[in-house]
Amino acid sequence: MKVTVEDATMEHVFSVLDDIRLEDYAEWWAGTGEPFEEAVTRTFELGDPKRVALLDGIPLCFWGWHPDGTVWLFATDQAVNFALPIQRHLRPELARIQAELPVIKATADARNTVHHVWLRWCGFEEHGEVHLAPFGLPFKVFTRKASPCASAQS
Repeated sequence: MKVTVEDATMEHVFSVLDDIRLEDYAEWWAGTGEPFEEAVTRTFELGDPKRVALLDGIPLCFWGWHPDGTVWLFATDQAVNFALPIQRHLRPELARIQAELPVIKATADARNTVHHVWLRWCGFEEHGEVHLAPFGLPFKVFTRKASPCASAQS
């Protein structure tokens, strides 16, 4: 059993819709006011980069980023069982993003504590809280800065 990473497609998402973490569904709803499938489809249509971690071809975790340095992530329930192998891929993926975007940020629903743990594992630091439209719910703000050593090696 091996975790690999490749470009994500909506077909990957549709293949695991029944396994997406409920907290991640709720986070996308809270941040967009749209059902998960609609919000994710709209995000994928933007054409920004999107990646997926797979275990033997089965999607576990999705992430992407926008030109302004905002990153997003959602995972399946199954991904929790493979958090460490996924993290081993996420860290270099984030470093690759930061070769072009030295500071990246993410907002995570204040109730989605597993998401907060994953962001911290990946080197993000929490920097307060904001209330996002459309519902005004609290979201924690996280940032990750490229290390000067990583920038010098690029």
